[in-house]
Amino acid sequence: NPQGFVIAYAAGVVVTFATVAFSSWRSANLNIVRAIRDLPEPQALRSRTASWSELGLGAVSALWTVGWVTIFGLLAIALFQAFIFSLGFYGLPYLGVIPLALLFGYGVTLANRGIPNIRGAKPWIAFAFWLLIFNVIALPTWGLLRSKSWADHHRSGGGWSIVMLVFGAIFIYLGGWVWGQQFAYTAGTTLALMALAMLAVYWGAVPKTAFSITGLILVWYWLLPLPFSLIWEGGKGWSDPLGGLLGLVGLGPGEISGNIEMFFVSGISITASATLVIIYNSAFFLGLITRFGSVFGGAVPAIRTAVAYPLAAQFRTGLTLAMFGLVVFSLVVMAYLNFNFSQLFLGEEASVGYDVIVEGNPSNRIDDLRVTLAEAGYDADANIDGVGKLAWSYPQFRQDGITGFDSSLAFRGGDTEFFQLANLPLQARATGYNSDEAVIQALQDDPTMVIATAEILQISGGFGDPNDFFKIDRTGSDLVDMPWEPISISARDAETGRQAQFLLIGILEPQTSGVLFNNIFGVIGTIDMVEELTEGDAADTFFVTTPDGSKSSEDRVAKGIESTLLERGVQARSIEAEIDSQGAQSQGFQLLFEGFMGLGLIVGIAALGVIAFRTVVERRQQIGMLRAIGYSRRLVGLSFFLESSFIALTGIAMGVLLGSALSYNLLTSPEFTDGAELDFRVPWLRLAIIVGIAYVASALMTLWPARSASRVSVAEALRYE
Repeated sequence: NPQGFVIAYAAGVVVTFATVAFSSWRSANLNIVRAIRDLPEPQALRSRTASWSELGLGAVSALWTVGWVTIFGLLAIALFQAFIFSLGFYGLPYLGVIPLALLFGYGVTLANRGIPNIRGAKPWIAFAFWLLIFNVIALPTWGLLRSKSWADHHRSGGGWSIVMLVFGAIFIYLGGWVWGQQFAYTAGTTLALMALAMLAVYWGAVPKTAFSITGLILVWYWLLPLPFSLIWEGGKGWSDPLGGLLGLVGLGPGEISGNIEMFFVSGISITASATLVIIYNSAFFLGLITRFGSVFGGAVPAIRTAVAYPLAAQFRTGLTLAMFGLVVFSLVVMAYLNFNFSQLFLGEEASVGYDVIVEGNPSNRIDDLRVTLAEAGYDADANIDGVGKLAWSYPQFRQDGITGFDSSLAFRGGDTEFFQLANLPLQARATGYNSDEAVIQALQDDPTMVIATAEILQISGGFGDPNDFFKIDRTGSDLVDMPWEPISISARDAETGRQAQFLLIGILEPQTSGVLFNNIFGVIGTIDMVEELTEGDAADTFFVTTPDGSKSSEDRVAKGIESTLLERGVQARSIEAEIDSQGAQSQGFQLLFEGFMGLGLIVGIAALGVIAFRTVVERRQQIGMLRAIGYSRRLVGLSFFLESSFIALTGIAMGVLLGSALSYNLLTSPEFTDGAELDFRVPWLRLAIIVGIAYVASALMTLWPARSASRVSVAEALRYE
């Protein structure tokens, strides 16, 4: 997708530019005395003169910064849209943007001088032209420039907490009560809780206590309904404590749904929260080392140094840990999803109980496959155990009282033997049917009863493509979570004009149509109803079971049937071979996707190596001091090696634990699986590969700088400045 590639590339450029801009701003605003004497920066959130008035002025100052971000955001969007538009004209229109960009920059320079300081006719003309061309953002830019000194004077972390709290509340309201959008709702909740922690620190709370409690609450919030869902089934109701509390007084949010964007917000939020807990409770790790010092023997000093130094530089270590943990988290979640969905759609149930599928020719129909094969000289009795038949067509459907005859869908009718041999598990049954067998029996007893594959359901959070095939007004989670009466639907054949009315009483599990989508999906009833609706002009599909059931037997039978009925246009194939083929394709795509995601892990590992190299240079005097007090070369090297290992192992453990917990929540949630029930499994081999590669690669990247640190001589290190 070229447009998606351009958007991803532009997003990467914007994030990189924002990071560089923030670093440049921080460098330009360092206090000279603190920079020269290497003094720590003051607490950004705490204020000696905390007051509500200062808090309000700080919030206005924070909004001043938000104004600048908004202006540059609008400019970036305009430039990007101009770039996309110019692609259709070989980029030539984009050349006109260059003088406009130069004019905007010159106009900002003039506005920064102030009206009294603009001298000369040409600058005045340029300034007036700037106001005229950029009238939407010129005046706000002018106002922001003139109020810069005031905003700098009143800037405070407490002001930012107020702005974050307001924006968080707005997002909660819009996501829960207006848009019904989980991204805004959960992101707003996270933002508001972080803002409350910042406010607590502003009014004098201990940062460790405030952010540790908030971090734990957010980790718990994002991992709900764990652990309650493991204890009792009703524990799943804990997934939204905020909505539950508001619901007690009748103010709960409406139906909230999410999509793929939840992977982004959940990953960022949960890893950031866990990182806060780890960084602010670093003393806990040192305490464990001290308590179990006898286990590590002579390596205890190296281990204590390896843990103490990175946790002393909390901001840098926190960013590195969060980056490393986020990549591992993403890989773990992807591994769980790929593994479990592969098990679902490519498992035994994907064959629906048959071994070979035979597709007939609509212009040369076969009434009885066994008889036809016997007449053609094929020994059907020796090679075939059972044959189920499906006749199918594509009539138009409607949900009575809801939709009109505006979409088509496959209508397949099975004979008695098909239903006797088929394995058709149901994910949802209408009231009055206590088992899957009762639903299948009702189909055979009453031709007006039908079941359907999961493709007939709406997708959670939306109504799908309006130009797609026919769908009912229910999602999978709707039918699984609550009892439902049989749904009345009607079919109309476009050629014959015949109509028939049915009652939908069951929905098949998604895996039944995973591999055999073209042969199973749609509405399934009796063969007599299909023949009646089409006046005998349907197409045929036969499902065959073999005596052996092995893959080689399936291949042999499929080739024998196809070669025997070649002149009649019949095609036959082994279902197990089809499953293996799709499994190989799916596995290849999954590994390719995980490989691309693994590039982020390589970047994180490279960052650890860069930090390790810089640490050796920056801490040469510390190395000399360690050697002077008795650290051996081996102990110094071990300390530097374990320092990087501490970050890597902590990030790996955080990513694996959080990713596993979130994956369990997703794969056991009917909203995420759209009603399908998955047998949750842990991909032990994939997790072992991810953990092994991550740690081994990070260890290799830090061995060289650790070795360099151990070779620094004492005298040279102590003289280093």
